[in-house]
Amino acid sequence: MDLTDPQIPYAKPRDNEAIAEFILRITEDIWERKNVELIHDCYSENGPIHTLGGEVIGAEAVVRNTMKTLAAFPDRNMHADGLVIGGEGDTGYYSSHRIGSHMTNFGHSDFGPATGASADVVTIADCVIRDYVIVEEWLARDNLHLVEQLGLDAHMIAKAQATIEPDAPSLAWRNEQLQRLRSLSPVAEVKYPENPMAEPGLFAAAVISDFWDHRNARHVSDAYASSCVVNVPPGLKIEGRIEAKNHFTRLLASLTDTRGTLDHHCMSRGDNNELDLAIRWTVRGMHVDGGFDCPGGGAEVLILGISHWRINKKGIVEDWTLYDQLAIMRQIYAQQPPSSD
Repeated sequence: MDLTDPQIPYAKPRDNEAIAEFILRITEDIWERKNVELIHDCYSENGPIHTLGGEVIGAEAVVRNTMKTLAAFPDRNMHADGLVIGGEGDTGYYSSHRIGSHMTNFGHSDFGPATGASADVVTIADCVIRDYVIVEEWLARDNLHLVEQLGLDAHMIAKAQATIEPDAPSLAWRNEQLQRLRSLSPVAEVKYPENPMAEPGLFAAAVISDFWDHRNARHVSDAYASSCVVNVPPGLKIEGRIEAKNHFTRLLASLTDTRGTLDHHCMSRGDNNELDLAIRWTVRGMHVDGGFDCPGGGAEVLILGISHWRINKKGIVEDWTLYDQLAIMRQIYAQQPPSSD
C-alpha cells in the first residue's frame, strides 16, 4: 500500500453547507416524503452505485430499487447520524452519509415474504456530487443485522442468493477490484503519525495497512483510544481496547492472505477539538473454515468497507464501520461445490 498522504483539501464552508443541505434534503424527500421521481433529478443517467451485493447503474435502476424497498418497508424512516463532506477540487464534492433507519417488513423483500417484524439498520452512502447530481456512489449496509432482526435464517438467504448468477456489471466490478488488490506492490513498513489529527490520511492508511496487510490485531493499541467505542456488523457495540482487540482478532482469523487499500478519505471538524474522518476501503482475502460463521474454506472474498471515525490526538475515540456480511457469506457459498443433499 502506498502510504503517501492522499490528503483532500477541505471544502469551503459555504460549499460544505450547500452540499450537506443537498444530501439531507434529497434523503428526506425521497424516503420520508416518498418523492421517488426526484431521483431522476439528483442521480446521473448512467452513474454506478457500487455495493458488495451487486452494481446498480443509473437513475432509473435507483428508482426501481427504491420503490421495491418502500413496498417491503413502507414505514421506513431515516435519520442522519453522521455526515462528512470533502472537496474534490474542480471536479465536485464527496459526501459520506451515515444513516439510521427504523422500518417494518410489511411486504415482500429481497430476503423473502413479509415477516411483520421491525428492524433498525445502519447504512453509509458515499457519493461523488457534481453540479448537485450524484454521479457515483458506494453503499454499505448491515444486511446481516437486518435479516437477523426480521427473524430469518441468514445462511439460507445467503445460499439462495449464491445461486443467482451476477449480472455483467456486477461481475466486472468484482473482478476489477479483486485484480487491483491482487496486484498491489509489497507492503510498506507502517508508521503511525505522532498526531492523527495533523495527518489523518496517513493515519487512516497506516491503520488499514497494519491490520489487513500486516495482519496485526495489536494495531488497536496504536490506533484506538483506551476508552474507544467500536460499532461493527452485525449490530455490535464494543467498548474499550481489550474487547476491540478481541473482535479484530476474530475478524482476522476469518480470512488469510489479506490485502487492503484505503480508497478515499475526507474529514470535518467535530466537537471537543476532535475530527470526524470518513474512510472507504477495500479488502481481498481467502476464506478460512468457520470464518464469518461459514463452513468450508478457500473462497476468494472481496469486502467493501466504509468507516466513520471520530479521532483526537490519542487516536480513534469512536468507530462506526460497515460492510455487508450477508454479501460476504453469499460469496463464500457461491464458491462451494454443490450440495449432495
